[in-house]
Amino acid sequence: MTQESCPVGHAGEETADYLVESLPPIIQKLLSSALAKANGSSLSHTTVSDILVEAISEVDDAITRDIVGLFPDGPEETPRGGFVDTSVLAPQIRRIEELTDDQINTIVNDPVNNAGVLRGLRGSTALVSLVDPSGKNLWVASLGDCQAGSCCISYTTNSITDFVIILIISAWHQGHFR
Repeated sequence: MTQESCPVGHAGEETADYLVESLPPIIQKLLSSALAKANGSSLSHTTVSDILVEAISEVDDAITRDIVGLFPDGPEETPRGGFVDTSVLAPQIRRIEELTDDQINTIVNDPVNNAGVLRGLRGSTALVSLVDPSGKNLWVASLGDCQAGSCCISYTTNSITDFVIILIISAWHQGHFR
């Protein structure tokens, strides 16, 4: 499958750069695993959609893990490939709340922690598209305030009737929660 991603950073490029680096290999890993399990059959539209949701969630979980992991008793490893199980975050966040401002500032301002802190403090949109090898199916996943569009240009001999059709192929939504 062909994949394109187009993250845009908010307040800095750190998270967008991390998405560009991390998201495509995760999508590839999840697609490869699903295709291996399918034993030569094609993947359903729902399966590919679920893979995109899972990949974006894994990157988000990794960013969360990196931030919470800076503090004492950071996140525990989980069966989901080492990513954060959000159900274990509450007690860890309570432990962070017990730290003094000076302790938190020392951790956050340590140059060794700079990349993880900036990824967690910055934001990013993400727009990912996948096209199957036949070119007949297109999947689009978006995160944040971005939309995908597709356009078709029609040229005729009469320039007055030339037109462009733009179709928005992703819509604003309330999100998908696991």
